[in-house]
Amino acid sequence: VLFRSFEIDPLEAAIARDERYFTYLRDCGHGPIDIVIGDGRLNIAKEPDGGFDVIIVDAFSGDAIPVHLLTKEAIELYFRKLAPNGLLLLHITNTYIDLLPVVANVVDALGLHARQVDFNDVFMTPFGLPSQWVVVARPSENDLERFGWQIVPWTPVLPDQIGRAHV
Repeated sequence: VLFRSFEIDPLEAAIARDERYFTYLRDCGHGPIDIVIGDGRLNIAKEPDGGFDVIIVDAFSGDAIPVHLLTKEAIELYFRKLAPNGLLLLHITNTYIDLLPVVANVVDALGLHARQVDFNDVFMTPFGLPSQWVVVARPSENDLERFGWQIVPWTPVLPDQIGRAHV
């Protein structure tokens, strides 16, 4: 199983590979790990269609919002690159903006299904930070059933009727 990471910052990739700081890449037992340097959306567009089982987009924490990663066009791109039963996971934690309505409206406009979870203080492990995640799948709800019964249940994502006109 190949794990491919798209990282815009070459310094971040170098730090991740430097075992003086992190040993995850060595110790995860995952097999080959490939780090592609450059804009993730542009680089994933070059990948073969249907080649990924899971795509994780983790670029939203803090106050910077790379909104081009949440557009209808971006989500369509991710789903072209996903295998038929592939899942898209979006880390949408943000300091200032609630990104869930944006994702909900794009998901609805594309006819996809999604569930979300908010890992907050109640569910935190020691030294953990709160985070909000959305998992998106094609219309077969069966792909998301397993997320409904987790210790921290993932709830269905419904479109935001107020912001609906902006998709």
